[in-house]
Amino acid sequence: MVKQQQKTVYFIALIVVWTIGIQAYWNYIQYANNRMLIINEIQNILDKVLNDYTKEHTQKSSLTDSVITTEIEGYKADSIQKIVNKVLNALRSNDQLNPDATDAPRISYNLMHSAVNLAEFDKMLKQALKSKNYVLEYNLTITENSVVKDSFGAPLAHFSILAAKSQIAPLESTSTIHLNYSNPILLSLLKGLTGLVLSFFLCSIVIFALYYLLQIIKKQKQLSEVKNDFISNVTHEFKTPIAVVTSAIEAIKNFNNEQITDKTRRYLDISEQELKKLNRLVEKVMETSLLESSELNLDKQNTDLLKLLKACTEKHQLNTQKSILFESNIHHIELNIDAFHFENALSNLVDNAIKYGGNEIKVSVYKDGTRLIISVKDDGPGISKQDEPYIFDKFFRVKNQNMHRIKGFGIGLYYTKSIIEKHHGSIELINKNTFLITLWTT
Repeated sequence: MVKQQQKTVYFIALIVVWTIGIQAYWNYIQYANNRMLIINEIQNILDKVLNDYTKEHTQKSSLTDSVITTEIEGYKADSIQKIVNKVLNALRSNDQLNPDATDAPRISYNLMHSAVNLAEFDKMLKQALKSKNYVLEYNLTITENSVVKDSFGAPLAHFSILAAKSQIAPLESTSTIHLNYSNPILLSLLKGLTGLVLSFFLCSIVIFALYYLLQIIKKQKQLSEVKNDFISNVTHEFKTPIAVVTSAIEAIKNFNNEQITDKTRRYLDISEQELKKLNRLVEKVMETSLLESSELNLDKQNTDLLKLLKACTEKHQLNTQKSILFESNIHHIELNIDAFHFENALSNLVDNAIKYGGNEIKVSVYKDGTRLIISVKDDGPGISKQDEPYIFDKFFRVKNQNMHRIKGFGIGLYYTKSIIEKHHGSIELINKNTFLITLWTT
């Protein structure tokens, strides 16, 4: 019982840890996805603001071959000069461009009149971030060939800093604007706030339910301990009057033998038999109580198991008209067992087969490697499927049996299972009328 309660507590603790772990992992995945989404959105915002700023500060013009040199030199845009000249030379070489024709090709181009004003750019960026409800600590820098040319905003003191960057027009420009901002941890958490709340709520419910279950288990354990103490005290009290009355009956029968009539002697014999039955019941209840409290100490000794089992079956054969067969594929085996309790455990199985089984009972012993198998089988109707899971529970009796015709208290199989397990073995019902005991040999 104590081990079962410990296993239950460990299982509850495992469920709590597992639930919290699953929820924590799920929330981390949500946080990572939200963080990546925010980083991508900030990059898109930077690209859009730079594009809008470029449109506002760009002059649109078109050039023909005859005026291209004057126009470009006026703006001193060497990079554009090279591009335009390269295109025009290619057209001339293919005789596709006639500078004197009225319909001569024209090349359109955009020129920014000055460098990016970071203060003005910052206003546009703040407005764009505000429209997305993003509040960030950031600064802006412009680099050219990886050299910082301009900056705006205070340096960030945070350990974790992210950056978004975008290329500044025109073509072949080496200028890049950088947005350096702190890691958006809070924004990522707020974006998944609903999931966090639901996760916390679910974990709280699971933990509370398991805690409530643990409290119920503790109360059940306390009630079980009180019950066992009560049973132990009552059974000990029963032992004294049973012993006294038994001694009195023996005294009456032995010391007044000539004066006792046949009718009185018959009553004394009945009383003596019932007292013996009551004494056996009290001893069984005491043993069951000791099993639950783990106070039953087995007196294990090397014992000839075959001899013990044969004696047990022969004893039951004397008290029944049914046939009890014993068979084995081994001739001798010694095990370290408590002979008294082990014989009682096997007697319970044979006794149940006599009470509820058919006319033939078979007890088999055979060895399979390091396993010693003891089988108790009868040819009766057996135990129904619906009762099989409960047959080893204390005080359980099969419901389709006549409980008044066949006496029993529902503790025999519970006692048998407990004793077998204390011998590090196992017992199971492999079909409706066959019990299998497995022991391990060295």
